[in-house]
Amino acid sequence: MLDVDGVLVTGKSLSGEHWGSSIHEDLGIEYSLLHEKFFIPYWDKIVTGQAELRQTLRPILAECAPTLTIDRLLNYWFENDAQVSANLLHELVELRAMGIEIHLTTNQEHERMAYLIRNLKLASYVDGCHYSAAMGCRKPTHDFFYKVEKRVGLTPEDMFLIDDSVANVDAALEVGWRAALWTSSARLTDLISSLSRKS
Repeated sequence: MLDVDGVLVTGKSLSGEHWGSSIHEDLGIEYSLLHEKFFIPYWDKIVTGQAELRQTLRPILAECAPTLTIDRLLNYWFENDAQVSANLLHELVELRAMGIEIHLTTNQEHERMAYLIRNLKLASYVDGCHYSAAMGCRKPTHDFFYKVEKRVGLTPEDMFLIDDSVANVDAALEVGWRAALWTSSARLTDLISSLSRKS
């Protein structure tokens, strides 16, 4: 079970530069304003499917950047938050050839998830995708992990999460999964080999 942002996808570059780092120069809106007006008050509801992305954005842009369209903002966001690790994709191909199933488990809203699957072609590298807006809950809540288990039909002992969030790794361990913290220097095959030695 592989996380997306911070693991497979790393922002504008492999160094992890944030997608909004130059948004003021490019689109004329401060990222700090988007963070304050949009992400802080509404993101939890959007990413768990309780609020709709475009409907929430519309009045905020009308107030803060009336000449900026929703499509232009979302295209900018998705395109600048889409650097995929080629090395990790290569590892996914090798692991699946060995018979190991790879699933994405990620906190995403519907439109960006569709972009990741369609435009970045991530679907061709994995066996399944489980994301928060589709399930109505997000990591690190235990419900997220329980719902993933039910979707794949496996026991907690068969689940192995790789995530760059300590809170998510801790939550996975609490529900009986095995889990490892991802770092920029990690290799997926090494983490799985380490897991096998501990089993």
